[in-house]
Amino acid sequence: MKPTVSVVGAGVAGLGASLLLARRGAQVDLYERSPHPGGLLEPLEFMGVAYDRGSHRVHEDAHPLLIELTRATHWTLTPRRGVLVLGDRHLAYPPEPIAFARALGLRDGAALALGWLRSPARLRAWRHDRTHDTDEGFEDFVRAQAGDAAYERFYRPYAEKVWGLDARGVSRTVARQRLSTSSPLAALLGAMTSRARRFLYPRHGMASLIDHLLAECLRAGVRVHLAHSFDARSPSPTPVIYTGHLGTLADVPTLTHRGLYLLHLALPRGSLDATDTWYSPEARFWFGRVSQPARFSASLTDARHDVLCVEIPEGRWGADQNFLADLATITAQLRDAKIIP
Repeated sequence: MKPTVSVVGAGVAGLGASLLLARRGAQVDLYERSPHPGGLLEPLEFMGVAYDRGSHRVHEDAHPLLIELTRATHWTLTPRRGVLVLGDRHLAYPPEPIAFARALGLRDGAALALGWLRSPARLRAWRHDRTHDTDEGFEDFVRAQAGDAAYERFYRPYAEKVWGLDARGVSRTVARQRLSTSSPLAALLGAMTSRARRFLYPRHGMASLIDHLLAECLRAGVRVHLAHSFDARSPSPTPVIYTGHLGTLADVPTLTHRGLYLLHLALPRGSLDATDTWYSPEARFWFGRVSQPARFSASLTDARHDVLCVEIPEGRWGADQNFLADLATITAQLRDAKIIP
């Protein structure tokens, strides 16, 4: 008799889990409360093209199981053409140390270099002083890892923009996702390698991963229930693998999340350069990241327009901001950042 398993959430995690279980002989019921599968990879249609929900791509060292399960989607190794918008300068991202220091200017470049040189000693002291597993917080962690100048110039404004909180009130967990646990100088030098300057992307966009996994699940006998809620807090006669929102499992008023506002803007053809993504840590720009989907895949090209995906962190705005009424301001900021002419 086949074991029966319920999987909740038909994003890439739920679809992948369902497929693996079915291939190992389980009878799988997959539940998705949305009418469409995909989760964060469910596409958004704009002017007839199915775009990603933000700037999604996969690092070359991603978990091999993801690549194995979706190999038929034809992953393409693509050069990174990122830009860091800092002051009135555009810096290559990932950064090249010499150009990075030159662009910062003498004072900020020297302060940042000093922070890098001091950080290994700071990090050793930080590890030595940790007598138990406490969370020293975002600020102390970043200052120890990257130095004061990097914290003040990049990480503090970025964290406050994304989370809408004073950086001193943010957990070190956030910082650990952005910083190497080794020497920041070694991390920066590592960013110069060819592997750091390329990424993997499916030939026909991230939505093709969902299409492929769903088809494979159906072929393997998974029973897929779309537009069907599953109460994961109620006792279940079968094992449950849950990949949905944590908030639906726990009634904790303080358990919240921060989302992104996504705006897709159509510009006259030929308005943009070859950059795939612009990163903006400074508070004066509402957006934290702006991407050009056509640079990720030719299938995301609009024949008549250049399309930008503008990501504005929800942190400082809350959940009910109407940015469609602020397009003139956003356009002015994009010009000020030298993203659009």
